[in-house]
Amino acid sequence: MLTLTLTRVSPTHHRLEYVRADGTGEAADIESKNFLFHDFVHFALETEAHLDGGFFGLLSHGHTYAELSAKTPSEHETTEATLAERAVGIMTGVIKKTATPEEAMAAFKNLQDAYGKEVPAWFTTQLIEKVLERHRKLLGHWNAMRFGETLELKFG
Repeated sequence: MLTLTLTRVSPTHHRLEYVRADGTGEAADIESKNFLFHDFVHFALETEAHLDGGFFGLLSHGHTYAELSAKTPSEHETTEATLAERAVGIMTGVIKKTATPEEAMAAFKNLQDAYGKEVPAWFTTQLIEKVLERHRKLLGHWNAMRFGETLELKFG
């Protein structure tokens, strides 16, 4: 189990703290505009799809936030992490209402076809709807919070 706490610290930044099941963890101050929305999409997708090898799964298994946020490929990348990142990109369009769930399914298939890979069985229109709802609730809760308040999430 990974326990995440996100605290609104300013109009531009939030503090992410996490503690793994073994008691280890870390904290980082993060720019909200560029990362919070994306991290919420990851959390919603990985939770609803029950992924253990995506961003938060890797974080719970000992990787650091800095390692996983690096822009260069590294040894922590797994097939599931890559699939999760691709799915998050596709889901972003649906959440921002620039694509429908059906268009997202077609886009993900095109992307996977380009890599000679199949669409994973977990990526369905039903999952997309669940991710949309989870993300809506996360963002709504976050937007209702005052500075200094904390949102706690459990992963795994």
